[in-house]
Amino acid sequence: MNSLYTAALGRRPKFAEFETDRATLKQAKDDARNAFLLAFVQRPEFKKRFAETMKPAEFVDAVLLSLTQNANVDLGSLGTELLDLTDDPNGRVAVLTKVIAHQPLLDAQYNQSLILSHYFAYLRRDPDDSGFATWLNTIKNKPLRDADIARSVTCGFLNSAEYQNRFGMLTTHDPRECN
Repeated sequence: MNSLYTAALGRRPKFAEFETDRATLKQAKDDARNAFLLAFVQRPEFKKRFAETMKPAEFVDAVLLSLTQNANVDLGSLGTELLDLTDDPNGRVAVLTKVIAHQPLLDAQYNQSLILSHYFAYLRRDPDDSGFATWLNTIKNKPLRDADIARSVTCGFLNSAEYQNRFGMLTTHDPRECN
């Protein structure tokens, strides 16, 4: 979901959006992802960013520019392929589907998505900028998808005073125990 928000809106999702989107996807049955994306491109924020009057090439260029600026990912080599997808009646959905599933974007967004999912799952809130940056800085030079790193991040969130206090527990553990 982080890649979708980055590509389409130039930002990461907020906790409330994540909860709503997750509930929508959970309730949907057949072709849930496509239905979700069809609804996503109808959102006012998306329409404001990508006016319906944009020509297909302008839309593709704007999405690619968003990825370059907000995710530091250059998918310009997909330009022609993405432009061909706009011939479909649901071309914008097809473009977003292709882009958010592209491995370079998934790799570029992996650390942010990992940390964001921990904020949402354990702390049940939007990340504060300084805490988010600290976590990203902690794992930025580590290998992607490393199980030990994921365990360490999870341990840090579970042992945080904020998480322990959510359940009225005594704060008996400290994130420093995780390393």
